[in-house]
Amino acid sequence: MSNSMSDPAGTPEPLFVLGAYALLGGLDDRAKRQVLDELAAREVVQALECSIDEEQPPWAFDPRPECTDLVFTLVGGSVRRLAGDPEFGLASASRGGRSDAIAYARDALAEVRRANDRGGRPRVRAIELHSAPSGGDPGCFGDSLAEVAGWDWEGAQVVVEHCDAPRPGPTSKGFLHLRDEIAAIARADCGVRMVVNWGRSAIEGRSVLTPLAHAREVREAGLLEGIMFSGCSDRPDQRGGAWADFHLPVVDVDDPADGSLLDGSAIRATLQAAGTPRFVGVKVSLGPHAPIEARMSAVDRSMNELLAALASRAHA
Repeated sequence: MSNSMSDPAGTPEPLFVLGAYALLGGLDDRAKRQVLDELAAREVVQALECSIDEEQPPWAFDPRPECTDLVFTLVGGSVRRLAGDPEFGLASASRGGRSDAIAYARDALAEVRRANDRGGRPRVRAIELHSAPSGGDPGCFGDSLAEVAGWDWEGAQVVVEHCDAPRPGPTSKGFLHLRDEIAAIARADCGVRMVVNWGRSAIEGRSVLTPLAHAREVREAGLLEGIMFSGCSDRPDQRGGAWADFHLPVVDVDDPADGSLLDGSAIRATLQAAGTPRFVGVKVSLGPHAPIEARMSAVDRSMNELLAALASRAHA
């Protein structure tokens, strides 16, 4: 993935991605258009992260389809399918579960082609796959990756987004451990890379240090494509329990009730561990009933912290 932005020293800046599917959840079509218009006016977001399962996905409302790039994720659809079939997934040892997951990846391929056609160019920059189900098999995952990555993705980079792995006590996703995903990618040997999600790594380790360790491990394996900054909390809030994958924004320091563990310091430390990922982004959700003004305030706070961290790194 390439990006035309660069710092004064000539080092390419990463593509800036916004988790649009999380931000827009629960809004009607008119409100989605309003939010995307406001984001376009800010001229910061270069790519939208979209779920492929939405009837009217964010990219369908994009006011500048010829300008905005896309990242597609299969995580939401995979979780919904797992609710009906716990053996569903690219890492499944079940022939039927793995076959269904590969068919779902083919749905994503068709969505990539539709989005590219609408923009009049290859605008999908990455397709995020996941190592479902819980208790999956790394060998089966490697075989699935080799098959899926062999398709013509029209320039999109196939990546594995790491989710929380099994641990003592409750888990959120419980997919493969990071070391097993790295081994599966090595087994596939087909150019697949990886994305670290800050919140999901923190949930796995119950620590703000786990995302740093994961970013460093993936970087040292030569596989790091991107970092998505999605927050979490170690205490319950109005949206649910502690260590839940709710895509909390960067903490609001003026709100003592805000329990998000993601702050500017965590972002800077993770970027230092990551080195030079090809894309970075924020994923923010306030729940399906949040007003647009609150959503935009939260996403602005998160984007500003990430932009400040990138700027400080460029001038270090």
